[in-house]
Parts: sequence; C-alpha cells; structure tokens
Amino acid sequence: MHYQYIKDRYGAIFYPGDRGEHSVTKNGGTVLQPDRGRLHYVNVSFGPDGIGLCHPTELKIIARGKAWENAQADEIDVGK
Repeated sequence: MHYQYIKDRYGAIFYPGDRGEHSVTKNGGTVLQPDRGRLHYVNVSFGPDGIGLCHPTELKIIARGKAWENAQADEIDVGK
C-alpha cells in the first residue's frame, strides 16, 4: 500500500492520483508517489506552483483517484 507509514501512524489513507486541498494554503493538488526519503509526508503536485510535501493532517482528500478505486476492487476480490 502507498503511504503505509502515514496510515499506520495517523489513520489517514492516501493514494497517488487522489485530489486534495492543503488546509493551510487552500491550494489544490494531486497526490504523487511517495518520496522514499520522506515517508512521513504526502508528496503532492500543485500544478504550476510545483511539488510539495504536506503533513498528512493538513491535506484533505476531495476526490479519490484510480489507484484508490483499484485498491477497493482488490479488497472485494480477496473477500470472495
């Protein structure tokens, strides 16, 4: 799973492709693959404003991406 440390530590689930809003700056962005050197932050593309690292408690998911949908489908398949 992507961002497993964050899920374990904060109970927050993030997947690449999710759309989020930073609670402090109100900037919207898209969750990227984790930065292997900084697994305690969410790696986010803010479009022309560049890529940034967000603390998981400061990023609100506003729309789930394809990776999240695939993970949900995998969980359903495993349960059969």
